Amino acid sequence: VAAVVAGGFHTVALMDDGTLRAWGFNGTGALGDGTTTDSSVPVQVVDGAGGLLSGVVAVAAGASHTVALMDDGTLRAWGSNFSGQLGDGTFTHSSVPVQVVDGAGGLLTNVAAAAGGSSHTVAMLDDGTVRAWGENRFGQLGDGTPSSSTVPVQVVDGAGGFLTGVAAVAAGGRHAVALISP
Repeated sequence: VAAVVAGGFHTVALMDDGTLRAWGFNGTGALGDGTTTDSSVPVQVVDGAGGLLSGVVAVAAGASHTVALMDDGTLRAWGSNFSGQLGDGTFTHSSVPVQVVDGAGGLLTNVAAAAGGSSHTVAMLDDGTVRAWGENRFGQLGDGTPSSSTVPVQVVDGAGGFLTGVAAVAAGGRHAVALISP
């Protein structure tokens, strides 16, 4: 095991070989094994095409969803999607990983880190900017609106521009934070 994260109702372990194991509540597919069956022992996360999800370099978990950062700088997400927290442009739960889109017809790329909140997800890009998607009733997407989004939106700085210079991101139940590099 290289890393482990705890969601609201499930746990996910990143293995040394870039695969994932997950266990716990699976009612909306947060374990990523293609089922909605709870498991008290680790199950392997699948890729949705008959194999295991591999090439994972980091993992994050929300209340009932999981996000994997891939070695190509893209994200995969699965589990609960009531608020669009999977970032695939839908509100459809998924028990297998789906690709996070950029909102302009492509995939979200150049991701350096990700964090999962209760029903939202946050990603820091290589250029030090931040994207967020999912529930936004409390402003947790940081885009200056109260509107939830099923695709990533850019986080603003409060002065009319985009937030830049970010070195790390984290997400809580209904909020997100960014560490700005000096």
